[in-house]
Order: sequence, then structure tokens, then C-alpha cells
Amino acid sequence: VPAPIESSRSKVVRADSSFSSRAVFRLGLLQAWDNRFEPALAALRLYVRLEPADLEGRVALARTYAWASRYATSLAQYDSVLARDATYRDAVVGKAQTLAWSDRLPEAEAQLERWLERRADDVEAWTLLGQFRRWRGDARAAESALDRALALRPDDAAAREQMSWVRVERRPAVTWSLVGAKDSED
Repeated sequence: VPAPIESSRSKVVRADSSFSSRAVFRLGLLQAWDNRFEPALAALRLYVRLEPADLEGRVALARTYAWASRYATSLAQYDSVLARDATYRDAVVGKAQTLAWSDRLPEAEAQLERWLERRADDVEAWTLLGQFRRWRGDARAAESALDRALALRPDDAAAREQMSWVRVERRPAVTWSLVGAKDSED
């Protein structure tokens, strides 16, 4: 283990009142947030082995795999969580994000649409659905999803940002041209 990683690990473990799996979990999260994916994945895999029933740890592992662009492994982790609890929100939304990042937008949208049938008050899910539809090039459908998010929480920064992009894409385009008195055929 490289010295800086070992140093961080020992600081985290010392800061925890008793060596616990939570210290390993926290270390994995910190490393993932710092884009140090290999040590983060190692720590989170260890955490999942130590705490196999903790779905939060599996979601963190899946999210880190996605951040590291290991989409198939990430999706498998999300599926393992959803097999245990099909209503685990962070797994549903995380899986949808991973599907979108892996260029599977229709599946990502379907994942969120199924979720929103049961949880129509989920502002983040509506915002993500709007973003995915915008990425797919359907500004009208994106606007509809973002309208739902903003109706639930008018000051939501993420929904407002996505809506600003949609409004740019939906505004009429003006094309300037110059017509001369003479054309090529006189």
C-alpha cells in the first residue's frame, strides 16, 4: 500500500473510537470523492465483506464503480441491492444514472419512470429524468419532467439549471442570410 494511502487509512482508523468496519467505509468514501478509485474500491469491497447486510455499503461500492467507468460491475452491484430491496431509492436512482452514463438512455429513463410511478414526489428523480431526456434530444419531454420537479420544489438548483438548458434548446432559432440583387443565374 502506498505511503499516503496507508497514512490516511491509519488516521481514519485512529479517529474511529474502535477499529470498525465504519472506518473502512468512511475511508473508501473519502478516497472515492478524491477520485482515487482503486484504493476506494478496495476499501469498499472490504466493507461489503465485513458488513454483507448493509445495503448502503453496496450502493457506495456500485457508485464508485460507476465513477471509475466500470459500468457493468456497477450495474451488477446495483442489481444485487435491488434484489434484496426493490424500493431502495439510492440503488434505483444510482442504477439509472449508471445506465445513462453507459449510453443506455432509454433503459435509464424507464428505470426512473417506474420509480416515479410509485414515488411521484422525488424531485431528484424528476430532474434526472429531465436531464436524460435532454441528453436524448427530446427537449419537450425534458421540460415536462423538469416542470414536475420545479412544481415540487421551485428553488431546486439542479432542476433550475437543467431547465435553463432546455429553454435554450427549445427557443426558436434565427438564421441570418444575405440575399443579393444578383444571383448566379442573373
